Amino acid sequence: MESLEKEAIDEALDLLKKRGVKIGDSCIAKGFPSKTILSYSKKYNVNLIVLTTSSKVGTEEFRLGSTAKRIIEKSKIPTLLVTPISKTNPIKSIFNPSSGSKYSFRASMLSISFAKHFNASVKMLHFGKIKEKSLIETLKNYANSMNIKFEIEEYEGENLLKRILEESENFDIMIASRGRRGFSYKFRYFSPELALGKLEKEVIELSKIPIMLINE
Repeated sequence: MESLEKEAIDEALDLLKKRGVKIGDSCIAKGFPSKTILSYSKKYNVNLIVLTTSSKVGTEEFRLGSTAKRIIEKSKIPTLLVTPISKTNPIKSIFNPSSGSKYSFRASMLSISFAKHFNASVKMLHFGKIKEKSLIETLKNYANSMNIKFEIEEYEGENLLKRILEESENFDIMIASRGRRGFSYKFRYFSPELALGKLEKEVIELSKIPIMLINE
């Protein structure tokens, strides 16, 4: 198994090097996968965890595997999630679904910063009427200061999952927050499974573009 793992890592490193990616470190770690990944990221001050969402146990395939799910629930740093059906295009447009919460605000700010790096545009899909006008003005001003095209649309329809998935197909990456409004999310430290809501889980499983999820 170790020789197969090393071969897979070497192939990945060769691919990254050919694309001009600077390699800081590579290793084969042992232990319970999610705990090992989270411990490694904390020890080395990692800024982003990249995961594939699917897993396979025997003949059964899961759209959101247990390792990815545990990391999403417990990680305090952003996670970049790639599904088996994700298209990985050069980043020119960013989709930012937002509930208007303080967590979503942070994801929107990161969307604009990300857009600056890639010279991309950002569209926010705000669920419901915008109430926090001051936060929206802050985002607009930040986008203007970065010279980033920043579009906002309010959505008051019922089938939010369908709307997010359909809209996201017009973009290269989705940046959103795991955090949400509601009483249950406050207990995520005691019950990590409460950190990931039903809507977020379904979007992760069905998205056709990569998702960067902002956790804490």
